[in-house]
Amino acid sequence: MNGLIAFFDILGYQSFLENNRNIKPQNSAINTAERVLQLITDIPNQVRNEMTTMWSEHAKKRPEVIPKEVPEALTHLIFSDTIVLSIEYPKDSKDEWKNAALLNLVCSSTKLCKSMFYQGLPLRGAIVEGEFIVKNSCFAGQAIIDAYKLSSCLNLSGVALDKHLFEKFSKYFDEVFF
Repeated sequence: MNGLIAFFDILGYQSFLENNRNIKPQNSAINTAERVLQLITDIPNQVRNEMTTMWSEHAKKRPEVIPKEVPEALTHLIFSDTIVLSIEYPKDSKDEWKNAALLNLVCSSTKLCKSMFYQGLPLRGAIVEGEFIVKNSCFAGQAIIDAYKLSSCLNLSGVALDKHLFEKFSKYFDEVFF
């Protein structure tokens, strides 16, 4: 499948688990993992609501900015200290749909990073476009490898867009909002 991948590494996760072995059950690593999972599963709805509110004026003028099915296309997978968000492009999808998907993934990634940071678990990640498969608990493909490599280059908590997506996003953002 072709689409967008956001690959995140939870920074300091191993140390977090090691340092929280002998604490109260309500503050345990398992309890924190459950809170993290809840955060991740809540994000698509939160972003959809925030996008609708924030861009309601733009959505009235240009409904292609926020196609209804774009926020629903966002999927996630969590494995240990790795979080993968993805949006598969539908066959024959138009540039407007792809641009809205990129905007949605950037907003979702930003919200995820902010929420995780407030939980004391900063993220380092990257967003790329390309071929991949994410199905059940399997994730593979060149896009995932590219996202992993780009995120590994960061020496900070944050999200990087690959050069192609940065240029695409900058152009789209300028067209839609300015």
